[in-house]
Amino acid sequence: MQQQQKHTFTRTLLASSLSLAFFGQTAFAEGQVNELSKVEVTANKENAITEKQLEQKQAASLQDIFKDQTEFNVGGGSLPAAQKLYARGLEDTLMNVTIDGAQQAGYLFHHQGRVGIEPDIIKSVEAEAGTGAATAGPGALAGSVKFETKDATDLLRKDEQAGAMVKSTYHSNGKGFKNTGTAFGRTGDDSGILVSGSQLDTDSFKDGNGDKVKNTDIKQEDLFAKFSGNINDKHYASLSHEHRVDEGQRNLRAHMVAGSWNPETAQENTRDTTTFNHKYKSGNPLFNTAATIYHSDAALGITSLTGVKNGAGVESWGSDLRNSMDLDLHDITFGTDYRHDRAYATDASTANDEDATVLGVYLQDDYRFAPDWLLSAGARFDHYDYNDNIAQNFSSEGVSPNAGLTWYVTDNLNLFVRHSRALRGVGTKEVYLMAIGSAAAINNADIAAERAHTTEFGTEYENGNWHTKVQGFTQRIQDYISTETGSRGNDGTAKVWGYSADTSYHWGQLESRAGVILSRPSLNGEPLGDSDMALGTATGRTWTTGLDYHFIDNRVDLGWTGRVIERLTEVKTGTEEKPGYALHDVYISWQPVANTDFDLKFAVNNLFDKQYVDQASFGYSSRFSQVIGVPEAGRDFRLTASMRF
Repeated sequence: MQQQQKHTFTRTLLASSLSLAFFGQTAFAEGQVNELSKVEVTANKENAITEKQLEQKQAASLQDIFKDQTEFNVGGGSLPAAQKLYARGLEDTLMNVTIDGAQQAGYLFHHQGRVGIEPDIIKSVEAEAGTGAATAGPGALAGSVKFETKDATDLLRKDEQAGAMVKSTYHSNGKGFKNTGTAFGRTGDDSGILVSGSQLDTDSFKDGNGDKVKNTDIKQEDLFAKFSGNINDKHYASLSHEHRVDEGQRNLRAHMVAGSWNPETAQENTRDTTTFNHKYKSGNPLFNTAATIYHSDAALGITSLTGVKNGAGVESWGSDLRNSMDLDLHDITFGTDYRHDRAYATDASTANDEDATVLGVYLQDDYRFAPDWLLSAGARFDHYDYNDNIAQNFSSEGVSPNAGLTWYVTDNLNLFVRHSRALRGVGTKEVYLMAIGSAAAINNADIAAERAHTTEFGTEYENGNWHTKVQGFTQRIQDYISTETGSRGNDGTAKVWGYSADTSYHWGQLESRAGVILSRPSLNGEPLGDSDMALGTATGRTWTTGLDYHFIDNRVDLGWTGRVIERLTEVKTGTEEKPGYALHDVYISWQPVANTDFDLKFAVNNLFDKQYVDQASFGYSSRFSQVIGVPEAGRDFRLTASMRF
């Protein structure tokens, strides 16, 4: 069976490659045309996160990465292994998350986080809430997150052949250190090799009351290597590998407090991802290709105090092959993507493996049909095939269209409306439940594919250093798949409605920003609660603010980030209202001596030592009649010293 799957994967890759090459070469052969005038259609980057932002805030977890984002928030507590990412209240299990194009698929355990990456290797992050374009990949019901890692050439200076960086960060809350070493060298005029290793080791943190939160010690290791760069003026290629380990003493349900019902365990969460990327710019507007081929393996092992160990993982192979055409009035991208997932159990489990494949083809077009109008439209067709561990087969397929219209009222102001749909077929189960033989890991005989609909409308204004965007949105996921009925099957319709607004202004050396979001997610007419894991949860209206000031002559950057979450009163039946809170983080970055490679950074997270449980965390359950969510870390001083050689 496994050998047959490998042959199928190879044949699919070959067929996809030949198909794309044929269309691209045909376009090149027939496209003996003059250079066409370029109509620039820029992507929306208001949700972009930069390398500099991550460095200034000394990011060490998913929570740190997304703290400035209005439409995204992170729950699960300050323990990275338990953190979950939400977009407009919907969990990352419903998103398409990629690292350099490699999809991070599968679902390990609903009490654990699913997305983990080392912030020190990140070049940028693009996060889009809601069902999006056909190029977002298969099954992006709630949005997409794209992490891009650094190249050696991002760190090398002009005419520099090699270099290295060492960095050490002290965390006062947990009394631990994060140490990072990075080496990079040039292999060509515009290519190089980067190797980076980091280790984060802290004790259990204290909450805002000064009480130690049991079993929240952090032990993380990340090793990353990447060969990349421009081979010549037409070809770019990269080959990378990341090995990530998070281990320590954890509560069985890592995002909940310790108790007799939540015993201490030894846990190890690992991920290995290997990715190859290639981009080709032919010089002909009809033929510009991009290819991604990857392998990823994420696994979780849990050992009880009596020595019983259960483990499970998801292994994925995949590819994305596309061609872009830059025409007079059209920007067209078309291609094909493929992913094969194998869910497996290890150690004491006797569960059989599962396998799932999804093969898609897609086309997206940005068409400026009039001077002040832009029509964006596209579609993807996906075929899903899934064999579960008791030999049941599930197959589905369908088209996911999208269309959007933008009217440029003036050079600075536009109005937009867009609608998009996405289909996601049945995929592998929550693998840890499969490994321990939980009844929730039994598939019903008849499960329909999930179908998402998103409608967004709003306005965007940009004039010089001022940018503002206001939008309303509605989302719907039909035939949502869950285990609420005791086994796995369709559980009705999830809906989200709300609005968001973001504004930013740059004035000289001052950068300011503010945002607000109100999102109301529900399932079958009932507001989402903390127990709706793998779907999402409800939070109060959220306000985000920030200021950054750059003292250029003194080589000093100062910054403040604020986040206010209002009390949530519209809650699921049988649960309590969620209290609101306000959070403040500050930082200062300083280069003590001009034209040197030594930097100091100081940050204070949770400046006023607020005691709270994040509203996106599993907080209150009537079953236990107490708050069982892990409280967030109290005040944390972080000091970083870095030296570049």
